[in-house]
Amino acid sequence: MTIRLLLLALLLPFSFVVVACSPADDDDSSADDDDAADDDDAADDDDSSADDDDAADDDDSAASGCPEGDALDGTLIAVDLLLVTANAPATPGACVHLTLWGFDTNIADQSANNLGTFIAPVDALPGAAQVSFPADAHEQIEPGGDVPADNNFYVTGWLDVNANGVEDTGDYTDGKPQFWAASPPASTSVTLSEVN
Repeated sequence: MTIRLLLLALLLPFSFVVVACSPADDDDSSADDDDAADDDDAADDDDSSADDDDAADDDDSAASGCPEGDALDGTLIAVDLLLVTANAPATPGACVHLTLWGFDTNIADQSANNLGTFIAPVDALPGAAQVSFPADAHEQIEPGGDVPADNNFYVTGWLDVNANGVEDTGDYTDGKPQFWAASPPASTSVTLSEVN
């Protein structure tokens, strides 16, 4: 009997240790699962998707409320946006709409051909934007266009101050286009005045 008690006394602590260790290991492994759940807290992945949202914020800044115009994929022409008056208003969130036109000067009463409309955000006037002159600009002039020296080009524009897509009171429009022949210039200008 004494031997049994001795063995029981010796085995009893080990059984508690084993029992204590096993569940603790299970708890550790489940804690590892919790650590893996920390990998779920690699809901840093959620943060990275939030970074995607931030990238979407970049998309928002790229969009900036302006509709998409034609791509700037030809010879670039810088366009200075000038004012008739001396005031220089801020125009945050505004969109400038610039259209490149071409026509054959030898054809009477010909409507100019729209060669592209380019839209960009403009935060203040005076300002600047760009249009692109397509490689086939002369071929796009109909009727005519066959003799490049006979073709004229110009840019018109309007500044949509509230970016609503409608030319209305408070916007700026132009009335004095600058014409050029044959090769595109490095720059041109659009002179704007307020629409009342």
